[in-house]
Amino acid sequence: MRVHGEKFPAKNYYPKWTAAGDSQQPFYIHCATTKCTTIEFRSRTRKDVESKAGGGYTVLAGFGAQFSDLIGGHALAGVKLPNPTYYLP
Repeated sequence: MRVHGEKFPAKNYYPKWTAAGDSQQPFYIHCATTKCTTIEFRSRTRKDVESKAGGGYTVLAGFGAQFSDLIGGHALAGVKLPNPTYYLP
């Protein structure tokens, strides 16, 4: 969908799946197994956003309710959001 005057159309920012079944990973994800861990997936997605092919953006901060949202690098800061109903140590 493109809103009049929108500079960043949504179709450019959703990953395109490369395979069917359990190995559905965006083209920029390369894990040792067919299914990445949450940390691998999120940090490699941030890495792609920072790459020239991903737009060359700087990820200023990662926000998330789980520590897996924040670790793995490729963000200048991480902010842990409280979520009392769901917590994985």
